[in-house]
Parts: sequence; C-alpha cells; structure tokens
Amino acid sequence: METETGGNFEARGKSGEVGAFQFLPSTFAQWGREVLGYTPTLTPATERYVALKMIQKWIDQGLSARQIAWKWNSGRHDKCIEGVNKHNVEYSSCKYAENVLVAISQ
Repeated sequence: METETGGNFEARGKSGEVGAFQFLPSTFAQWGREVLGYTPTLTPATERYVALKMIQKWIDQGLSARQIAWKWNSGRHDKCIEGVNKHNVEYSSCKYAENVLVAISQ
C-alpha cells in the first residue's frame, strides 16, 4: 500500500488500477471471492482485508518478501519481469520489488 500509493484509497492508476493497493477490478473481484466467498464492494476496509489475507496466504506458502512483491506487481512469483503493458504503461516488477523491500525495512 505504501509503495503503491502511500495509502491513498482514492488513487487511480494508468492501467485501470484502483485504491490504495492499486487492484485491477478483476483481480479484486477474484481475490475477494477467494477470501470472502463473494465479490465485495471495494472499500478501504475490504481492500485492506483482501490484500492482507492474500499476502498472508503467500507467506504461509513460503514465498519471500521479494517473491510476494513480484506476484503483487506482475502476477508471477518465480521471476521479475519488465515491459510495457497493453495500456502503454511501462512496468518493472524488478524495480517494484526493490522499492517494497526498502519500504518494509524502514
């Protein structure tokens, strides 16, 4: 949340991401169903709850902080990737993970 928006629950991303955690609406719906059993409305409370439950799941699966950052940013936990998405927005899960690691070490 800090790396994505600094905690701004009203944030909007260039690729359609929403909220403080910058969920794509389809990802939030999918993960919401997994965590809560239904598709929740995106609110600060549901956003935070779904994010924390998914992160805890990945911790329980043995993923490292770096792998979790990669997964959050790109959907992959096996390696970092870089490129330009279909919205013509550059991304780098490599750099993103470095920023997350710095943020959680402070």
